[in-house]
Amino acid sequence: MKILVTVGSGGFDELIKAADTYLNFSEASVMCQIGKDGYRPNNHPFVEFSSEFSSLWQTADVVVTHGGAATVFELLEAGKKLVVVPNTYRLDSHQLDLAEHLQQQQLALVCRDLTTLKDCVHKAMTQTFKPYERQPFFMADDILHYFGIPTS
Repeated sequence: MKILVTVGSGGFDELIKAADTYLNFSEASVMCQIGKDGYRPNNHPFVEFSSEFSSLWQTADVVVTHGGAATVFELLEAGKKLVVVPNTYRLDSHQLDLAEHLQQQQLALVCRDLTTLKDCVHKAMTQTFKPYERQPFFMADDILHYFGIPTS
């Protein structure tokens, strides 16, 4: 079993510290993808974010991720089992909103308390999630019209 912990291109040292502290499995390996100049785990191998990031998540069985929309939707489209940890240290709360939606739609497991991270990962290993179906976005003309830009 392979577990990837990712903070995407931003920083979320608290998540990496929690993974370093709580994710100790005899049945699974853990890899951390840290932010630039972020906390470096002592108990797990790690890499900084790079354009080759997709090769890491492609082989992961479970991905623990911050609640950034770009990362979450890329992983959902790939059919990955997710544990989403909203970054509540941010000034805005959009990650909480996205996490709530994912949980309501049964697309991912949400971990709101970093001390329960190991339990959340164990649960995600065995849980069946609804498959994500990408919804095409067709409101481009409406948005352009709103800004007074003619459309074809």
